Amino acid sequence: MTPRLPVILSSSKDWDLWYKLILSLAKDDNVLEFIDDKSPEHISQLARPSPPDIPTELTPEAIMRWKMENAQYDNEMMKYRVKVDGVNRIKHDILETVEPRELEMALIENEPIDVKKLLIALKKRLCPSIAECQYEARLRYENLRKPPKRGLNKWLDEWMLIEHKIRRAGIEGNFDLWQDFFHANRSIDNAYVTFRKKKFEIEGKGNSRFADMVDDFRAEYSRKRLLELGRITSDIPH
Repeated sequence: MTPRLPVILSSSKDWDLWYKLILSLAKDDNVLEFIDDKSPEHISQLARPSPPDIPTELTPEAIMRWKMENAQYDNEMMKYRVKVDGVNRIKHDILETVEPRELEMALIENEPIDVKKLLIALKKRLCPSIAECQYEARLRYENLRKPPKRGLNKWLDEWMLIEHKIRRAGIEGNFDLWQDFFHANRSIDNAYVTFRKKKFEIEGKGNSRFADMVDDFRAEYSRKRLLELGRITSDIPH
């Protein structure tokens, strides 16, 4: 079976995206309650359906009742298998995408493997602390405030990601994301920044999404072929 995750979990830098994808797959497989550590349910606690007893008296009524009970059992067993198979798929995805050393450490006290316990152990080892999240978010934010000499498209991608980073770190109130974005783009295309900033001030923040704003700048830079340039200069074709 080919792993469904494109991410290898090898350090705390990979945790957010990797765990988000794991939960997304669990939701798709309809087994999120057995994977998400916020839920108390474990797949090992899921009761396996029991088949109905064969009637001792083979009367037509008893046989009919047994057939109905057996049909209900088949239906419940199918639902049970779907849940078990779904959790097994998630377990396979985890085992195939966690760096072996980290997997070994997480499995020290987890035999036989319980998927939720394994995820909790991995989370304790690899999920960044609040302090680490805040430090990384601040560092990345400060770096973004300087316009890039090259790689404009990647720089815009980072602006889209930083909104989530500072929100997750709980420090969104420490920055003026919109104004800093406008300021960082002035040396790239001052005329377009002036136009979009005025439009933003008229419409108001409540009627705008930061990701949409970044995409608008990307489209404008693409139109002016700035994304194709090896180096970014202030000499912009209009």
